[in-house]
Amino acid sequence: MLISSPRDIGMLIRAKRSERSWTQGDLARHVGTTQRWISEVENGKATAEIGMVLQTLSMLGIRLEVGGPSPEHVHRYTPVSHDMPTIEDLDDIVDGPAFRP
Repeated sequence: MLISSPRDIGMLIRAKRSERSWTQGDLARHVGTTQRWISEVENGKATAEIGMVLQTLSMLGIRLEVGGPSPEHVHRYTPVSHDMPTIEDLDDIVDGPAFRP
């Protein structure tokens, strides 16, 4: 299943919870949260804590895999400018006079 939004994650959680015939309260007790939190996540809450979301997925037996482009299509970061400060320059910046607007 392709997940591209918090709503997709919520729909997956709801479907897996329903397969087990669990209420939102049942799942909340297993995860250690509230029924309200489960409801919000199932409805696509974008600011849900990632740790709790992962714990919820795990409790439902959902394994999360992340994919992306194959390694030959991944571009390495190359600085655009060679005027980037070096580590020594950063010390001068940190120790130098404070900027005052």
